[in-house]
Amino acid sequence: MVPKIFFHEARRYSTTTVIATQLLTDRVQRMLNIDELIGNASEVVRKRDDLYYAEIQPGVPLYEFLYSHDDSISRDTKLQLQIAIDRAKRINAEEFAACDPVGALGLFDGTDHAQIDNALDFMLLIRDDLRINPCASEQFHESCKFAFPNLEFSKEFPGCFKTFKEGHQQYAGQIVDCFSALNDEWRYENDEDLVAYLRKFSAISKYKTTLEGDGRRKPALTFSFKDTDESVIKILCEPHMKITETDKEGDGEFRFNRIYFSPRPQNGKLFIGHAGKHL
Repeated sequence: MVPKIFFHEARRYSTTTVIATQLLTDRVQRMLNIDELIGNASEVVRKRDDLYYAEIQPGVPLYEFLYSHDDSISRDTKLQLQIAIDRAKRINAEEFAACDPVGALGLFDGTDHAQIDNALDFMLLIRDDLRINPCASEQFHESCKFAFPNLEFSKEFPGCFKTFKEGHQQYAGQIVDCFSALNDEWRYENDEDLVAYLRKFSAISKYKTTLEGDGRRKPALTFSFKDTDESVIKILCEPHMKITETDKEGDGEFRFNRIYFSPRPQNGKLFIGHAGKHL
């Protein structure tokens, strides 16, 4: 398989019922928003030739809708839709069949692939791709920025990925599990008992999460991050999630890999100091 693909799916542009003007406009705008998000992530949206023959209204193929002068939606909205469709890169059936995972853009519900309508759908497909197609550390790190928008990665990244025994690709599923839990589930309040919360989080994430017990190791667990004004700040990351085996089923060898993080988010971001070998 080759990595993920986002594409305008003909099926998602087809309908057998007349769609009211406002609803159609809303659906087009929703698609344009996600198309822009995908472009901002330096991803390319694809299309197949059958797209232009999808009936966006009963008896009205997409190509006719895009280039006619009817007033079913505003001229500006139609022009934006035309630009988005036309700039999508063509992909043939053979190339398409090799892609996994597949994200389908469109206006209407109904697809055998992952339906991409909003930022959450996009984020989850990026996570699936990280599991299925773990790439080199640099690209893995770049994709993590979009898959886990609530996390801020230290300047240790992406180099620290290379410290996983046998390479981070062997642990990609578990790395995604841990980052997902930190991004989606971390709810620590400053007045809580941190050790007690880490036990609770271990149950939520299904990964043992503990606190460094040796105060003398604080310097080794202090990492550099880029602040909002581009200056460098130092943050202590003592809590850590433990990754003790590879993704390979039946792997019984115990490993000492860790994800170190700061328990206190700042400006909506949870700081991740290191992912790799035990420090």
